[in-house]
Amino acid sequence: MEGTRLWSILAIALLLTACAAQAGPIELGVWYQIVWSQYMAMDPGYPCGGCLLASGSQEPDLPPWTFVLPSNGGVITVQDVFLPGEAYHIFDFGVLVGTTSSAPLDIEYDCGYDVYHCLGHPKWSWGRFPLGPGAHSIVITLAPTSWSPLFPYMGYFRVDHAPEPATLLLSGAGLAAFALVHRRRKRRTP
Repeated sequence: MEGTRLWSILAIALLLTACAAQAGPIELGVWYQIVWSQYMAMDPGYPCGGCLLASGSQEPDLPPWTFVLPSNGGVITVQDVFLPGEAYHIFDFGVLVGTTSSAPLDIEYDCGYDVYHCLGHPKWSWGRFPLGPGAHSIVITLAPTSWSPLFPYMGYFRVDHAPEPATLLLSGAGLAAFALVHRRRKRRTP
């Protein structure tokens, strides 16, 4: 009996050590799902551990999530899913980068677990925040006004490169050319 207890304690200690070692890097351009339960409402978001994921999304390692952005920087997008009502704080090396929009708790609406169904919808909290070039270490927490008895809280985040200035210029030129052609065609129509 004493030997079994010792092995159990060692197994738990090893498991906790292994989990702590999983904090790590993320890929740019990928949606990552994070979740909070009633026991972690004050903690950073964690991988969901078996939740349904949006197509093409992943579960991240434990926070903080690290990555390096090129000289033109990038953006982080954070999106609430499932039931509306949460807002999130985004920290980079412990400094607040931003807070997502606030959305009132409303149990009559549910956009599901797929980030693409909820993305940018005014009923769900979301935000997009610029990040400078170089190394980043991101932690996302629930805003204190988000705490309610409805658990779990779920969200997604994604980090992308900032568009190159040349890309923006080409996109703008393409849109201007499209508008010009459309305008000329409209004039020719009787």
